[in-house]
Amino acid sequence: MRINWGSERHRNVSFFEELKRRNVIRVAGLYVVGSWLIVQVATTILPMFESLTWLPRATVILLAISTTCRTSALKHKKESDAALAELVKKFGTSWPYNVAYVYAWRGEKGLAFKDLDIAHNEQDPGLSDVAAEPFFHNIRDDARWLPMMRKLGKAPEHLAAIKFDVKVPTT
Repeated sequence: MRINWGSERHRNVSFFEELKRRNVIRVAGLYVVGSWLIVQVATTILPMFESLTWLPRATVILLAISTTCRTSALKHKKESDAALAELVKKFGTSWPYNVAYVYAWRGEKGLAFKDLDIAHNEQDPGLSDVAAEPFFHNIRDDARWLPMMRKLGKAPEHLAAIKFDVKVPTT
């Protein structure tokens, strides 16, 4: 398949030649190798720190989330859907807050609220960040947002009621 890119210099270049020219294949390869290396290092070194047994799993989840969001941002719907399906299959029941913010970031409001509700029922510790998490930007204007924040104790009236007594040290 030949593609006419519009300029004389790049006229009649195949799709794969153009990908090579733009280093897309190299960057994708580096991303895969880098992700694999991070997982290998995490699974090798982190068990030495017994209190951090959850970190290798969190590393894999973060890589899955980043893959889903990256492919969605690049408008690669098929790849993004596949990465999201894998994320939900592997971590949907154990990390519902994280799945909710991926749905929210993608603009899938109904699924985001469904997983936020699951996260609330499961007492997911990630919910402590829900009011400030940028991934939820796409659903903050939804009519369900404020009731959800009230349910979680994160509504503006809840946050405004927090009393701070800051004592500045005198020198």
